[in-house]
Amino acid sequence: MEKLRITLATGIGTTVIILLLVSTVSAIEAVNEPAAPRAAKDQERHFTIACEMPGDTANFSWVEGNLATALYYNNQCSHPVKVTAHLGDLADFTKCLTVKAGMKDKRVYRLSQNGKLYRLTRGC
Repeated sequence: MEKLRITLATGIGTTVIILLLVSTVSAIEAVNEPAAPRAAKDQERHFTIACEMPGDTANFSWVEGNLATALYYNNQCSHPVKVTAHLGDLADFTKCLTVKAGMKDKRVYRLSQNGKLYRLTRGC
């Protein structure tokens, strides 16, 4: 740790020196602390649907954002798959999403700051 040079002064100068000393110590402590895990709101969520043909699946994943949530999908089925997105904003509502066979893309839902994608269910 480096040595800190402190010059004593009167009045406002003393306050500035104390603030600099405190902010330097906080920065050193922050470097030594392990990174906090991501909040539950930022965790990636997954949903999988089995296809009519065994072994194939339609996969969905999303991470809730501040004002929008991107729903990523990859339909490996040989047929279209329908899911219902259960969303919440000022009021709860649902959106039907039909994913064509073999499609891989994303759909963005614009929501307010408190809005979120609660879950997905099979069918519409």
